[in-house]
Amino acid sequence: MFLRVVQSRDLVLRGHGVQVDDGTLLVNLGFGIGLHRAIRAASLTDDDFAPSELAMELLFLHEANRGVLTELSRFNAQLAQSHELAVLQAQTDALTGLQNRRGLEVALSMLLRTADSTDEVAQPFAIAHLDLDHFKQVNDQLGHQAGDDLLRAVGAVLRAHIRKADTAARVGGDEFVLILRGMTSKPALLHLAERIIAAIKALSPPELIDLQVTASLGILVWHPGGSDQPEQILAMADKALYLSKGAGRGCATIL
Repeated sequence: MFLRVVQSRDLVLRGHGVQVDDGTLLVNLGFGIGLHRAIRAASLTDDDFAPSELAMELLFLHEANRGVLTELSRFNAQLAQSHELAVLQAQTDALTGLQNRRGLEVALSMLLRTADSTDEVAQPFAIAHLDLDHFKQVNDQLGHQAGDDLLRAVGAVLRAHIRKADTAARVGGDEFVLILRGMTSKPALLHLAERIIAAIKALSPPELIDLQVTASLGILVWHPGGSDQPEQILAMADKALYLSKGAGRGCATIL
């Protein structure tokens, strides 16, 4: 006898039927080699079977296989999480929690690749190079702990003044870089720079003798068709920064 399950056409019961003396028909059916499919499709357990050797063996194999797949899935999830954490740590500045130089390079390269894609509309952006004025005197007069505290506070200021889609990075010492997506308005950029400069000026330790920590910024506005080399873009922002330094510090220059 062959019986096919209507709701699951790939499941077939096979067996024999025997008529006894009183006319009763005894039928013995089983899934045979299709047992593993039946277990999976109908969520069968050992309670659904007589303890025959084949059924119990297949149930054991099915449970073992499910256990292995569950552990493999969990391991893959942990591996992916560990990889993501390692990448994040490799691109994060440990002191400020901002991106580090590597993180900045990745963000800038990705932005330029998107701009170079024929499938997407190129998005202009501004890149700002910020340097703290008189930061060396903080370390010299107040110690490196005071310098580290100031750098952490500057990092918090930058995070507070940019949007979620923007990037803030500490690229070394007292130097920071901002990537501001879609910002091309010079008045808006100058207003943002003035607010950042004022906020950093307010962080200057009062214990400094005859000096005040300020910030100088150099800003480059990038448009589609501009250089696609991150090094050249950063060099132009650096050039703008030195123009601000030469203009007396504590100000911003836009190229």
